Amino acid sequence: MDEEAVTIEEFRKIYGITELSKTDKIFLKRTMINVMSDIINNYAWNNFMTVEQERGCQTWSFIFQHHNPKILAGLTLMLPMNTATHGTEIVYIFDHNMFKVPFHRTKLDHSVGLEMTTLITNFAKYGNPNGNPILPETFLYDFVWEPVTSEYPQRHLIISSKSVLNEEFGKPSLVKFSPYYQKLTQYFCDDKFWINKSDTV
Repeated sequence: MDEEAVTIEEFRKIYGITELSKTDKIFLKRTMINVMSDIINNYAWNNFMTVEQERGCQTWSFIFQHHNPKILAGLTLMLPMNTATHGTEIVYIFDHNMFKVPFHRTKLDHSVGLEMTTLITNFAKYGNPNGNPILPETFLYDFVWEPVTSEYPQRHLIISSKSVLNEEFGKPSLVKFSPYYQKLTQYFCDDKFWINKSDTV
């Protein structure tokens, strides 16, 4: 067996899967979300942050956690949990529900929407989501949203009703499995993978 291979026991340990936990439906739902979130978003996010930092780029990272459950009304039967999901912030940036469900925006929804659009326009205008570096007193928060560094490669802003800055992601799966995801990505992006290039789009 390849010495670098991940065993099923390691995988289960990272996600806390035991014979007892497999009987807990709520645990299974949350674990399914965690695994899918890692595969779809988190490994790529972690690798991108690492690569950009190594290239010397200033990169600010955020996780959008604010959620109005009514955004997903009608879809809840198909989802394991009604929580913020990939792309939820788009609803607040463009004031349009991409899930096509009409819902009443609360005062908090509007407030978070303003926060999100301010961060984006600040970055477009100043190259810094906090605001004009010459006028730090105009910054959006009472703290400075610092970019990712080699010391804090997982630093990120959590955007919610009370946004906070975290230095760690708190997911051991990222440290363990992100390198494998990177290798898989490189494999699929390698020209040698595509036997007949004319078949690719």
